[in-house]
Amino acid sequence: MKLAELESNQEGPKQKARLRRAATQKARSMKVYYVNDLSSDSETESENGLANEAKRLEDEAKVAMADAQRQAEFNLQLMKRDATLTLVRSKSVNELHETNILNLINYKNELVAKISNLNEELLNSLVTRDELKTKQDAVLADCEDLQALLTTLVKETTV
Repeated sequence: MKLAELESNQEGPKQKARLRRAATQKARSMKVYYVNDLSSDSETESENGLANEAKRLEDEAKVAMADAQRQAEFNLQLMKRDATLTLVRSKSVNELHETNILNLINYKNELVAKISNLNEELLNSLVTRDELKTKQDAVLADCEDLQALLTTLVKETTV
């Protein structure tokens, strides 16, 4: 063993320099590989981020649509309940013939007021429906845009 140690100690400075250069080159190639690996990871993280964002928006759109549907059903039930509770009692033809003119005028005014209230409720419901539909369309368009972007990025990275 001492003979091997002597031989290794007797290696010339040229041999040591060559070993140092080889080690340095090996280290450089490892660094390049590491940087390339990082850029690949960065692209994967970017794709995952876009996929997560698309999934989040899609989930958000589904939740918003479900909420809007529940709200619309709830409002419809309220309107039906209110309509049945507050409807002006209809009168038969005989009752109308037997009613004096003052009561007929009051009855007509009640009907006109009820029609006006129902028309106002209908207009408000239609406006709300249109606003919800616009929001839904915007969220769906965002989802489609993100899906298209994600598809494009996946195609570019696989090529």
